[in-house]
Amino acid sequence: QRAALRRVLMAFARFCPDVGYSQGLNHMAGVFLKLGFEEEEAFWMLAAVLEDLLPLCHTGNLSGLFRDTAVAHVLLQTFLPGLVEALGAAGCQLLWFTTDYLLTLGTKDTPLPLVLRLWDFCFLYGHRAVFAGFLAHMELCFLPAAAVAARAAAEAGSGGEADNCIEDAMAAYVAASRSADAEAYAARLAGFLHQRQGGVQDDLVCGLRAELALRQQQPPQPLSQLSQ
Repeated sequence: QRAALRRVLMAFARFCPDVGYSQGLNHMAGVFLKLGFEEEEAFWMLAAVLEDLLPLCHTGNLSGLFRDTAVAHVLLQTFLPGLVEALGAAGCQLLWFTTDYLLTLGTKDTPLPLVLRLWDFCFLYGHRAVFAGFLAHMELCFLPAAAVAARAAAEAGSGGEADNCIEDAMAAYVAASRSADAEAYAARLAGFLHQRQGGVQDDLVCGLRAELALRQQQPPQPLSQLSQ
């Protein structure tokens, strides 16, 4: 399978030179091959994922990744404000989580059954399921990590190191991700899609992506204007 994966990735790099070989492509193509798809099928499915679900996330400047990280931040503030506070308390940056999730479409450090449930939703509901899946993953897997970080922070107050607190939180998050239950995850994802606060809707995701992409294109304001 390694040779087949190499051929798929090389073909994709020639097909899409603006992306070439980007971090995370091997994770996604590997899942398609593991599921028994032929190399050509895996190639076209990988191309469809990058075009339809993760646009511009794998380009050289990672503009889509930064745009969608900003989208994820808005959605977290809307649906899980307590988790945003927990991230700050743990000293963790949101980009650390969105990078792994978006560049691999949730395949890094997660069991295959969970990945398959996520991808089922993504192929059925499109990009709004990508973000609903991220919300579900953070709620399911980061809360145990936040508890670890809180305990580590208490120890840091009596002589511990802040860097160790962050390392403890990230290690707990990875452990929770690797052992996450696929059915519990799918139930949370469905809740974010359809029930909780009206669900993550297409118009919300499209609007946020468009607005935040526009902000990325705007030149920074001079300091003199920012101070007025």
